[in-house]
Amino acid sequence: MICLLFIGIAFAFGFVLGDRRGVKQANEILDANMRELFKAIRDDKPVPVEGEEVEPHRPTIH
Repeated sequence: MICLLFIGIAFAFGFVLGDRRGVKQANEILDANMRELFKAIRDDKPVPVEGEEVEPHRPTIH
């Protein structure tokens, strides 16, 4: 019975350590994606899409 208890504790301990590692890796991936997103938002040039006509920039006259 004590052997099963030790196996259960070892399993729970391993699960918690693995979960922390997975969360750390997921946060690193999300952080890298957020940096790319913010870089794309700050970019002033529009990205042309195939099949779409790009109109030249015209100043607005009021």
